[in-house]
Amino acid sequence: GINAEYMGIGVLTKMSRLGRDLDLHLEASNEGKIQLSVNNDSVSIKTYYSDLTLHGHGELPERTDHASVKIKKFMKLTKGVMELGEVDGQVLCIVESYALVIHVMLAHQMGTATFYVPVFTADDFDSD
Repeated sequence: GINAEYMGIGVLTKMSRLGRDLDLHLEASNEGKIQLSVNNDSVSIKTYYSDLTLHGHGELPERTDHASVKIKKFMKLTKGVMELGEVDGQVLCIVESYALVIHVMLAHQMGTATFYVPVFTADDFDSD
């Protein structure tokens, strides 16, 4: 899985400097790849992670899932995971049109913690 500290604060801090109210876009594949991106009117930042481990799935057809969250909320989530200290693993899930979920296995089999961030879709902005 993705280590929140590895994935996290450095890249997210640079992205948030473009604007704290910007949208963070995630694109994840079941091939163990994820892309994080943020845009404003003058610049775009993208970062890629590959060779991630998939959990709980056998052979699946190639698939890509998308989610968009406020970068400020995603940074809070990442910082919350880091505050847990040592962890044995993390699972990042995109629940289509609903939430981004990070499930953390605490070190020394002390339990688990689950964090949720609501996602939004283009439909959230329709004025009809």
